[in-house]
Amino acid sequence: STFFKELEPFRRKYEILIFHHSRHSWHNPIDLNEQKGNNLLFSGLSEFLESYPDAKIGVITLEYGTDVIHSKKLIHDLGLEHNVHWFPKQKRKDLMLGISLSDLVVAELTGGYNLYGTVIEGLVMGKTVVQSRDIEKFKDSYSGDLHPALTIEEYGSFKKILEEFYNNREQHVNHAKTGQLWFNEKIVTPFLSKINEILKGLKQ
Repeated sequence: STFFKELEPFRRKYEILIFHHSRHSWHNPIDLNEQKGNNLLFSGLSEFLESYPDAKIGVITLEYGTDVIHSKKLIHDLGLEHNVHWFPKQKRKDLMLGISLSDLVVAELTGGYNLYGTVIEGLVMGKTVVQSRDIEKFKDSYSGDLHPALTIEEYGSFKKILEEFYNNREQHVNHAKTGQLWFNEKIVTPFLSKINEILKGLKQ
């Protein structure tokens, strides 16, 4: 994969590499369902680097969404051009290879949703997932056993999440591996069981 090869130097350069492949959609406040909170990532990263100026943090993101221009302007205004690296929209198989090189997969930081494509891709690759999640809304989902994630609701800001990961990295890397197990147990195994039931029914 060309994408993978292009990312390898960033893996070597940064102590924490963030993968953010959510659509850039945050500047237009009219449709709340279209809010992804990309701006919260960049403003939080800027605040974190003010407190930890020696930290080597990089972001990989995609030119995808109606607010790419607004995100680029925000990144410029925050002085983060050297930390944020843009790539064209990628095929899913290449995204997964990219995620394999990262430490944090940052999904949507607003909206409070639970499980969707960006989150699943992070879980499957055993990475620490960062997202917005309304715990009250989903507390009974999957028998009350939700996938591991660092959430805006719990920590209050992306800066605080970065701080937590930076200071307790090993703990969160190990915990993220349980995300793979969770996905297999809660999603893959029940799906395969259902398929087997259907196939058995067809044979009868």
